[in-house]
Amino acid sequence: MHKHTGFSMIEIVIVVLIIGILLAAGLPSYYRSMERAQCRVAISTLTTMASAAWDFYAENDTFDFTLIPRLTPMEVINRQVGSSIIDNNDWTFVPVGNASGFTVTATRQRGPHAAAGNTTITLDQDDVWTGAPAPGGYPYKTPGTW
Repeated sequence: MHKHTGFSMIEIVIVVLIIGILLAAGLPSYYRSMERAQCRVAISTLTTMASAAWDFYAENDTFDFTLIPRLTPMEVINRQVGSSIIDNNDWTFVPVGNASGFTVTATRQRGPHAAAGNTTITLDQDDVWTGAPAPGGYPYKTPGTW
């Protein structure tokens, strides 16, 4: 009698189907988690930049980052931080200051929601967070609550 070894075609099709269903269910959750992690990186960087702006104010009695000749506002912030905050492939960071206040802004450059054009997070001197939620409703307005 001939003994069969291996899997039948129907068994292989069922396994591939099950793997496909698991991927279809898991990938959106994975992408949401990755997007939230990237948002947390931006929020952390904005918090660091705001702290540096307050340090600058303590030393100069103004938030006007243009007082230091030959340095961009970002270079002034980097000096205050003591390290280099640089734009990455995911976010671009921009500090803006004047005599009475500042804003630090992160704009999404890459990712599933960057093309929508509404993925900006801003923090000002009054600790007010603003920004439009990305499609899917990621709460940029209330960092730390998700």
